[in-house]
Amino acid sequence: MAPLFLLNNCFWLFFYTIMVSSVVSAYSRTIMTRFVLIETQHKGNVGAAARALKTMGFDALVLLSPRDSKVLSRQRTKEAASGAVDVLAKTQIVESLDQALEGTTHVCATAMPHSMSLTRPEYDTFQAPRVYFENILQNDRDVRIAFLFGNERVGMREKHVLKCDALLGIPTNPVSVSCV
Repeated sequence: MAPLFLLNNCFWLFFYTIMVSSVVSAYSRTIMTRFVLIETQHKGNVGAAARALKTMGFDALVLLSPRDSKVLSRQRTKEAASGAVDVLAKTQIVESLDQALEGTTHVCATAMPHSMSLTRPEYDTFQAPRVYFENILQNDRDVRIAFLFGNERVGMREKHVLKCDALLGIPTNPVSVSCV
């Protein structure tokens, strides 16, 4: 059975891909979209992320310093990918966030806040993904966006969040908190 966090992480990755797809199609524009998993620890997460991306028509997955440097060749990863081994074959493993973000114009941290009014020192508030996407698509012709997902144990570190243009959040139920 998959760890609870693996299932929750994949749900949020899937949710973000749906959100991006729906907003982009509304503007009849193609944008480059990259998903970055930071220091991922579970082989199943990598495979499940590849599967979620392929399901929604994306294929750019980058792993930043995964715990297992050979994660892409592991049987558990391939099993969890379930038909998305082509996405795994294109997946890059990099050692720095700068490498993972090379060529992007927008970088988004992802989070699951209990309240959209929560603040972090570097941002006023979490932004709703749909509103953020609509704004950048209205204002920018060349959109190359990266979504950062923190690891299963500690989430996203401040040094990674500080590289982001936006902190996107999808409100969650405070009574049913996701746990690691």
